[in-house]
Amino acid sequence: MGWWCISKRSKTGQIYDGEKTNSYMGDGPADVMDEAISRIVGEYKKSWNRPPTKHELRACFNFCANIYDPKECQLPPIEVGGLKE
Repeated sequence: MGWWCISKRSKTGQIYDGEKTNSYMGDGPADVMDEAISRIVGEYKKSWNRPPTKHELRACFNFCANIYDPKECQLPPIEVGGLKE
């Protein structure tokens, strides 16, 4: 698994483009998001008989991310793969 710097302008997690940044993306977080997206798709299929649109996925992420404060980092415990973190 690797990590890479991402551009401040990146909306896609693209690799560093020469602009100074302290933002990173990695295979591990991408794998976690892949799992989350799969579960969200399942929820939409159960309720709406279709997968979510990209707009709906972004809205879901933004809705959930609004509680995150990197200075506090006091998110409630979550279960990933049956294990509480």
